[in-house]
This record gives sequence, structure tokens and C-alpha cells, in this order.
Amino acid sequence: MRVESRVMSLVRRARRDDEGASLVAVIGVSAVIAVLMVALVGTVVFAIGQTTASRSSVNAKSAAEAGMETAAANVASGTCWSGGTGSGTSPAWRAQVQRLVSAGADPALEASWTNGCPVAAPPGGTPTPFRVISTGWSGTPGTGNDSGDIRTMVGQFTVVSRPTSPEFDSAIFGDVKTEATTNLTLVGADGDIVTDHFDCSSAMDTDGGVFVNSSLSEESIINTVCKMDGSFISKGNLTCPADGFVGGDVIVAGDVKWNTTCKVNGKMWVGGNFYCPTPGATVLGDLVVVGNVEISSACNLKGNIQIGGQLKLSNPQTWNGNVTIANGVNANSSVTITTPGTVRIKGSLTGGFTAANVTAASKTIPDSSVSAPAAPDMSVYFPPGDPSLEYPKLTKTDARWSGWIQRKWRVDLAALKTGPYLADECSQDWVSGSSNFSGPLVIATPTIYDLQQPTASGGCGTSSVGLGGGLTIKLYADAVLFMSGATVKTAFRVESGDGNKHSLYLVEPWPSGKADCAAVGSAGKGITFNTTGFSQGPNTQVMVYTPGTVKNTTGGSPMLSLTGQLYGCSVTLDTQMKLIYSAATSGGGSAGRAFVVSERFRMDNQALSLAP
Repeated sequence: MRVESRVMSLVRRARRDDEGASLVAVIGVSAVIAVLMVALVGTVVFAIGQTTASRSSVNAKSAAEAGMETAAANVASGTCWSGGTGSGTSPAWRAQVQRLVSAGADPALEASWTNGCPVAAPPGGTPTPFRVISTGWSGTPGTGNDSGDIRTMVGQFTVVSRPTSPEFDSAIFGDVKTEATTNLTLVGADGDIVTDHFDCSSAMDTDGGVFVNSSLSEESIINTVCKMDGSFISKGNLTCPADGFVGGDVIVAGDVKWNTTCKVNGKMWVGGNFYCPTPGATVLGDLVVVGNVEISSACNLKGNIQIGGQLKLSNPQTWNGNVTIANGVNANSSVTITTPGTVRIKGSLTGGFTAANVTAASKTIPDSSVSAPAAPDMSVYFPPGDPSLEYPKLTKTDARWSGWIQRKWRVDLAALKTGPYLADECSQDWVSGSSNFSGPLVIATPTIYDLQQPTASGGCGTSSVGLGGGLTIKLYADAVLFMSGATVKTAFRVESGDGNKHSLYLVEPWPSGKADCAAVGSAGKGITFNTTGFSQGPNTQVMVYTPGTVKNTTGGSPMLSLTGQLYGCSVTLDTQMKLIYSAATSGGGSAGRAFVVSERFRMDNQALSLAP
């Protein structure tokens, strides 16, 4: 019994010892786990902080770059903020434009910079440096780590005034010729026509004038109710067979033939000879002729008359003003000149005409002091070197398109097609109807569509394109379509999306290697309107440009009505048309850029933070 009791006691003691050791082990393990948990939680919290800080940093950097881009774009558009300081709220940023303290300051030195907007260098000059400091804030702060909540970027740029771009300030520019054969109405007092040859054969009515920048041998024609409220000015010759009307002046370097029912409200200044062969022709202002004057019937001359050559008459004449003739009169004895003004004649009187045939308030015949009038100075009306008188060579690399984004025509139109007939986005001109697209083609920023790109690149290649099919282009900014010629044959509409003025340029670019329109020839495919379905909303301009021929062959009703401008090496308007002159926008704002801004570099620089 004692032995058994002793054994049992030893067993119980051993058990007590094991239980104590287990407790120690459990406590030790628990301590280790606790340490590991603390470490793990710390690691997780650190990782979360790092992740959210990284996310915040990316967002803040994006916000800072948005501010930098906005500041640079404002400088490019000529709308730099007052003092160079601006801010945004979504995303949140604050930006500061800085200029050099002097032209020779070292842009690498911090002391060289001061707040304010730069002055752009002139075209061709050394670009002016400027920089933008922009601080951005994250929309979602980091968790437990705010190191990425605010980021500051510094970018250095240069700015130079935009190189001289082609200036589009004429309503119609037909370099080789402009022909209006049927019912052209041109609205806008500043809407002039510039051309080397002008032929109006039927029913034109224009608020502006016509400028013919031609050789002296060129002859222009205004006929059959061709009416212009402005002036007709030509470096060549002018013939008016009948019913031409000029509300301003007629100033011609060469000869003028002024027939029955032709009328000019202003003066007529002729560098060559003047012919009035049929009755009814009228000049309400002064008639100044450097050469000879031949009048075969009663010519209604209501102002003063000054002739540098000889006056040849076939019929008696009754005039209203003073008459000065520098080289005599040839007429028979039955011809008379009657005027309430004065008459002064130098040179011989031949054919039976004598001084007695002249009835005037006073007359001096002969008068050796009479001299020929000066010829019209064409450089006044056609200033040498004036870019507006040179047909512009508009290309895809012109600075006018600086800063515009490029999109793919086929891709954007394919997303809008609904009808089964628009198999080819580049050939809409044969498709009628207005339900071929799910909505308008929206232009949100200044946009380039290069339809001359290969079809695989979203363009139409070298083929002439067809526009129409019920397509509407809605402009919130300007857009240009570069094409290898085009025809508008079915419904095609242009609208302003925001009520502001915007322009759509339909451009066949100038072919490389061609010096002028005469050298272009068949290289210019031209742009043709042949639809009654073209329309425009308010505050839109369409600028049509081609090195070929701009044509209007639209028949039927309503007649083609276009607000904008027509520029072609030739312009042939064969059917009735109304052109409302409105110059295509260019330069600042959504139309493009007033200056060319180039980026040199950008980098992080937290030391220059604009945070309060």
C-alpha cells in the first residue's frame, strides 16, 4: 500500500509539473503571435498608406499637369491670365506663369524668373522662354500618408508669334478666273471678289466690289443685270455690253467699253481709252481718261470730264460739268458740246468741229496749259507684297492648325452609321435621306480630319470624296477636312453646338512643287456643290479652298446658300447661289492658336509648391 501510494504521489507531481510547462509554452507562443500580428498590422497599414499615397500622388500630378497645360494653352491663344495666375477646381490646381526678368537672363537660375506673362517673339525671331509652376491636389487624400496629396510640377516653354498664315479676307478668290453665269447673290459690304479674270454674264447682285489683279491685256465682262454695290477695280480692261451696274467707282488700268444701260454711280478713272458706242450708258461721277475718248451716241456723263488724249464724237453731247481735253477734238461740223461748266481744250480741232460748236459758261480754246491726267496708281489698290492679293498655298502643315487634334474620319463616321447604304464613309454623295446617321458628328476641340490618309489609317486615300448622306457636323470648335477634292451632292448640314462662331474648312491642300495656280493644272481636283440639301445653322462659316476649281452646279430649289468664303484657283458658279460673306475664324480661342508654344521640359519640383 505504501509503495502504491508513493507511486501515485509521484505521478500526480509529474502531472502538475507538465501543466506548468504547457502554460509557459502557450504564453510564449501567444507572445510571438502577438508580435507577429502587430508587425503584420503595421505592414498592412504602411502598405495601405503607400498605396493610397501613390494613388493620391498620381491624381495630384495629373491635376498639376492639367494646370500646366491650361496655362500654356492660354499663352498660346493670347489669353494669358492677369498676372499669370490661374486656378481650377475639377481637378484642383493652381498655376503661375513666369517670364524672365530680362531678355539675357539665364533660365537655369531661379532668380531669373518673375511672375507674369511673356511677350511672344515676332515670327522668325528667337522664341521667348517662359515657365509654368503648377500645384495639383488629389481629389482623394492618402490614408495615413499624405505625402502624395499635393504635387508641384514645373515646365519650361517658349513662345513665338504665329508665322504668317494665309489670310482669308475675300468672299471669293478665283486666282485664274471667276465666272458668275447665273444669279449670284453675294451678301456683305466687305465681301469682295478677287480674281485675275472676272466674267459676269447674268444677274449678279453683290454688296461688295470686284478686284481684278491681272495683266493689262486681260478683259473682264459685266453684263445683263450684273450689279455690284462696291467698286470695280482692274489692272486690265473692262467691257460692259449691257445692264451692268457699279455702285462705287470704276478704276481700270486699261480700256473701258461702256455700252447702253451700263451705269456707274461713282467716278470712272481709265488708264487707257474710253468707248461709249451705244446710247444710254451713264457715269454719274467724274470721268477721267488718260487716253482717247470715243463717243458714238449720247453718253450720260454727269460729272466733270478730263481727257488726256483726243475726244472723238459722232453726236451732239450735253454734259453737266467742266470739260478738259489735252489733245484736241475730232468731230464733224454738226456735233456740238453743251455744258453749264467750263471747257478747256488743248490741241487741234478737226473734222469740221470748231470752238463755235462749244457752248459753256466759259471756254478757253486753245488752252496750252492743259495737261493729261495721271494714270490710276494700281499699287494703291493692289499693294505689292500684300498677302491678301496672293493666292494662299494652304497646306496641312500650316501654323493655322497648330495645337489641333487629329481624328480618323472613317472611324468616327462608322460609329454613327445606321442605314445600310453608307458602305463607304468616303462616298456619301449619292445617298439621300436624313436617317443614315444616329446623330451629328460632334467637334468638341479644334479638330483635323485628314481624309488624304490611306483607308487603313482612317482616311480616303487619293480619291475625291463625296459628302452628304444626311450628315450633320456640330461645331463646338473649328474643324478642317483635308481632301483630294470633294463633291457635296446630298443633304449636308453644319451647325454651331454652343451658339458661338465656328468654322468648317473644306480644304484640298496645295500640291507640293507647284509654284502657282497656272502650274497646278489637273493636280487640283476641285470642290463641287451639286445639292439643294446643303444647309447651315447660325454662327457657322464654311471655308472652301482648293487649288482646282470651286463649282456650283446645283439645280432646282432651294438654291445653294452658303455662309463663308470660296477660294479656288478658278471659281465657276453656273447656277443660282447665295453666298453670305463671313470670314473663317482663325487665331485664338477654339478656332486655333494666336502663338506657337513649344515645350522644352517638365519636372517635379516640390520646393516651388503654390499650396497655401
